[in-house]
Amino acid sequence: MITPPWLVRWLDVPCENPAFPLTIHDAERECARMKAAPCAGLARPVVVLAGYRAWAMMPRGIVRDLRRLTGAPEDRFLPIAFPWSSDIPRIAAGVCQSVDRRWPSADERWTIEVDVVGVSMGGLVARAAAGESTRRGPSKRLRIARLFTIGTPHRGARLAARLPVAVDAGSRQMRPGSEFMKRLDEERRSADYELVCYARLRDTWVGASRTAPEGRAPHWVSGQLILSHNLITQDRRIIADIARQLRGEGSLAREDGEPPCD
Repeated sequence: MITPPWLVRWLDVPCENPAFPLTIHDAERECARMKAAPCAGLARPVVVLAGYRAWAMMPRGIVRDLRRLTGAPEDRFLPIAFPWSSDIPRIAAGVCQSVDRRWPSADERWTIEVDVVGVSMGGLVARAAAGESTRRGPSKRLRIARLFTIGTPHRGARLAARLPVAVDAGSRQMRPGSEFMKRLDEERRSADYELVCYARLRDTWVGASRTAPEGRAPHWVSGQLILSHNLITQDRRIIADIARQLRGEGSLAREDGEPPCD
């Protein structure tokens, strides 16, 4: 569920992004407009992947919001959470299997084509699921048309880098410069899906500057005084912009923009 507007405004530390000039008030108006005028339908199914050890309520909440903003039926969405595992290649294989069970594909190597919303580590899971060498087992690869990542540590997570020892497989894999991150970056060179990255400032877990691959910058928005990363999925600016693109209306971002700080 999206954070109440008054709470977002109260916690927000204003910082204007000329490349993504969408205020909280603008986003509220956009959400109201989209709710009042459902779109004709989605171009393809949408998979929503949770973040690190998040419970199912996270991706289900995003699906609920996107359904309200697009008018699309529930059977066009698949929320996936993985609270009991952090091993990204293993999770990625499971995601491919879940997608193929939900929407069977006759292709022996690929699932059907989907759009994906990946929250934090979920964005890395999506990239691994689409890759050849970053999954485990004989599962199909995930055919992605568009990947929207929200606070994803594409260059590794600040928190993982600070840990003196790896807590689990996920924290080890998300360390900047890890072998897993290197493999992901190698596979990105041949990836043919569209990648749209979103970030919030004051992100003490990932760091806004790390939320896009090398050579890219994210669509960033101002962050909150506290829990900026944890509450990123409840930011109306990000959710509204993703919903617009799912509706076929295009992003309100003019271009990528390098965050002024983490």
